[in-house]
Amino acid sequence: MKYIITFSIALALSINAIAQTGLVFNQCLTFSGDGPWTSPTVNSSVSPQFIVPEGKIWKLEYAYAQVGGGFLRVNGYTASNLSSSSFPIWLKSGDTVDFIAGTFPPVSIAGFFLSILEFNSN
Repeated sequence: MKYIITFSIALALSINAIAQTGLVFNQCLTFSGDGPWTSPTVNSSVSPQFIVPEGKIWKLEYAYAQVGGGFLRVNGYTASNLSSSSFPIWLKSGDTVDFIAGTFPPVSIAGFFLSILEFNSN
């Protein structure tokens, strides 16, 4: 029985080690800005667009915008009901993040903040 438990623990640790070898922590990124940015149309960007660089993986830890009727957009998909349980959001090279106008334009944001962990992918 002792050998089965030891083998199970060793197997679990080796699988975890294999799964983690593809990413290497690079840096912590924070993007923020003060507006106002205004959009006259629905679903158009009201913030700068952020693109994950080639060879990088982003772990979006937190996103906040001081908006009236605006939403976070990831790769063209709107995330309208974000909460702390919505994070983290993993993004691969070429993925995009920005804030967009909602259903009642014109929409403006007074400021935004993104907290990101960046990894190098092997």
